[in-house]
Amino acid sequence: MSTPIGDLLRQRPEILAAVEHLAPVLAAHYRKPAAVADGDSLSVGPTSPPATPSSWLECVATLVTNHAYRDVVDHELWRSWPPAVDNDNDIAAALEQLDDKAATRAWSLVGAFIDSDQYLRPAIKTAHEFLTNALTHDHFSPGDLAGIVALTEIALRASPDARTYARLLEDLAAETTRWVGPDRVTVVLDLADVLVSAPCPDEDARLRLAYQLLRPLSDHTKRLDADQLAFAARLTTELGATLNWPQEDTGATPNALPDIPAQELLLYSLDERSSTGCVRNSGCKRRRSALP
Repeated sequence: MSTPIGDLLRQRPEILAAVEHLAPVLAAHYRKPAAVADGDSLSVGPTSPPATPSSWLECVATLVTNHAYRDVVDHELWRSWPPAVDNDNDIAAALEQLDDKAATRAWSLVGAFIDSDQYLRPAIKTAHEFLTNALTHDHFSPGDLAGIVALTEIALRASPDARTYARLLEDLAAETTRWVGPDRVTVVLDLADVLVSAPCPDEDARLRLAYQLLRPLSDHTKRLDADQLAFAARLTTELGATLNWPQEDTGATPNALPDIPAQELLLYSLDERSSTGCVRNSGCKRRRSALP
């Protein structure tokens, strides 16, 4: 029967001396009495995995050490957590303190955060910090922009005060040149629509962002389809902006029918009274006939 390595090193000093040249720390561990050595810091057994977070605040804390946050998304652990609004101030403060690497990990939680939003109880400060994260770390892919629109809607839904409102819109306006354009028309109009529907304590701030969103579209109207042009024109009016949009061509007669040669239409009915109507074409002749 083979001897355990620990017993072998303790019982054979010559082997322990040879090990000491290669691994002095390991050798020093086995020079101690067994009872003492078993309780010191050297351990070769498996360690327990870090506990998974049980709240949004704990989850943000794990981002610093890169533990467990992927499980939150992959296994939707957040569905069993208390609403983020319950710790809105603390979560926002924790997000604000993250370094660049942890902030990048935090952005992967945005979809879950949006999905967990409670319409009547939005976590507006946390949403604002996620928005700051997006703008600071260049999250402007199509999927990211959809997240920015959703986060803006959450942040504005609870009627923030004028100062908070203006600060948020100014942050958004400062980055629009990096992503707004006719190739992103859908998300641009979605964000402008959020401005229309949300409470507005500062019309000047809203108007500045409206111009930043809509002017690049008005400069490239040929790249927008008819529905997009109509929606953009309506949003422009509702936001109080002054931009030119192509007018619908009203020269043609609505519902005009093409010229159709004169035709003869025969209507048959068992009841002569029911055949008194006739589909009329240009020059249409009418004959009625009742079956015997």
